[in-house]
Amino acid sequence: MNKVGRIILLLFIVFLLPRISYGRTQFLPGYIIDFHHDTIHGLVKYEGWFTNPDKIAFKVSKKRSVNYYRPTDILGFGFLDQIYVGAVVQKETSPFWDSDLQKDPALHLVSDTVFLQTLIGGAKPLLYFKDTNEKEHFYIKVDSTYSLLLHKIYIAYEPNRKEFHNMRFLGQLYRYFWDDPSMQEAIPTTLYNRSSLEELFKKYLKQQHIKTVYLNNDTKVSCTLGAVAGVSMTTINVKTDYFKANFSPSTNLTGGLSIDMAMGGRLRDWSFYNELMYSSYQSAHYVSYTYPDSWVTFNFQYVRLNSLVRFRPSWFFLNVGMSNGYVLKGKSSMFDEIRNYEIGILAGAGVRFKHFSLEVRDEIGDGVSPYVSMISETNRLQVLLGYTF
Repeated sequence: MNKVGRIILLLFIVFLLPRISYGRTQFLPGYIIDFHHDTIHGLVKYEGWFTNPDKIAFKVSKKRSVNYYRPTDILGFGFLDQIYVGAVVQKETSPFWDSDLQKDPALHLVSDTVFLQTLIGGAKPLLYFKDTNEKEHFYIKVDSTYSLLLHKIYIAYEPNRKEFHNMRFLGQLYRYFWDDPSMQEAIPTTLYNRSSLEELFKKYLKQQHIKTVYLNNDTKVSCTLGAVAGVSMTTINVKTDYFKANFSPSTNLTGGLSIDMAMGGRLRDWSFYNELMYSSYQSAHYVSYTYPDSWVTFNFQYVRLNSLVRFRPSWFFLNVGMSNGYVLKGKSSMFDEIRNYEIGILAGAGVRFKHFSLEVRDEIGDGVSPYVSMISETNRLQVLLGYTF
């Protein structure tokens, strides 16, 4: 495959991965809780929800038929480490996008029956709801009622346009944490967003020495260290004003360390994968007697930092990214000087089994030529065996 074809393939992978992810649905081990408070285990169909679902598909086994449940039909459901509860709640319906903000500071509340996502469980839980307009709502549980933390953004002209916040939720939090005076200092700086509210609730649990019953980790990034080694076959394509040549492939060992930073929740199929690798290549090519040096040689050793976005929905994975190569030792009879930094694009596919992975990867680099009129493109085909600790 020529250079243009390979670049088109890499770009195709870049645009294909998000569509595979967002279009993918699967049944995952989970449960529902009926109105008799009985837990029924089975499979919940996860559809990569960007907003809280208004209904779920559930079946008790792979071969059984699918039933659909709304928040009016069950008390709640869960799958993996996610917990949702059905509840009758209030929602604030005012516009919240900057271009749609209004001058009205009043809250506009409507009742609805929804699935709330549990962020923090226990005696003082925090729950979350994102509606179809992507507006975020947060809830606390007072006795048996899920109460909306009240907040609204509005504008006023004094004389210029200025943004204001109706912060009634701060008063609710003062009452919610009445039993811990030390929380009174932390509440005024709390913002109406997930990270700030979670931080406040975690502080309360720590202050009270309460063991967390449940903590949602769908935004947590988990890191896994590993090692990778394999074989790299490097081909050098040289083009100058004098000649054009494809050097014979150089096959060498390559290896290094890796860190895989996996996302959580709706992005759990994705990770940022980074490697610190050693690689090398040696090659020679007979040019012609008309060239000052009839034999052109390349002998290079690199330390490479590879940064990839990895899509890993199951036992297989796909990744695409960039490589950054720094020359440790390099010499070429073609150039009086060399460029000590090489950048490239790469893509690969592989399989996983327990702690092991096997990947085939293709890379296109811009070579070591420091001259615009001399191109020394590198093409690498790698077969890599990985192990995670």
